[in-house]
Amino acid sequence: MSTYIIRRLIQMAVVLLIVTVIVFLLVRLLPGDPILMYLTQQDVDQITPEQVAAIKHDLGIDRPLIVQYFDWLGHVLRGDLGNSIIHRQPVINDIAVRLPKTVHLGALAFIFSIIIGIPLGVITAVRRGTWLDSLLTSLGNLGVTIPIFWLGILLIYFLGHRLNLLP
Repeated sequence: MSTYIIRRLIQMAVVLLIVTVIVFLLVRLLPGDPILMYLTQQDVDQITPEQVAAIKHDLGIDRPLIVQYFDWLGHVLRGDLGNSIIHRQPVINDIAVRLPKTVHLGALAFIFSIIIGIPLGVITAVRRGTWLDSLLTSLGNLGVTIPIFWLGILLIYFLGHRLNLLP
């Protein structure tokens, strides 16, 4: 059993490494200059090419991709996620501010899924092969496959506009 767990952990590390390489390369392949995102419009109008080169050197963008990747990976493994381009502060601060709300929403979604899902699963198991089973199974499949942004728009429309339940 322990060899199975060790093998799975090694597989997880390899998959995680491959995913980080792919994401890192995809971000680097995005069109545009990352320096332009880092600077404000006023700065872009007034900055010289020497200053752009200095900023690229400070951010490490002027180095080869492989060096940038391993430098980034080393920082991530130490818990340093870098600075936010928008807020100019460590990303970990933004995560710390937003994580409690995210955990709260996730916990509520988990509780609602248990409260709704288990009774509906029992109903479909007891009424197997009936129209109720087909209806609940179809609704369950629809709920899993519908894009969340589209479901949000529909809920806002029906709950807020049609039923006047939202302000």
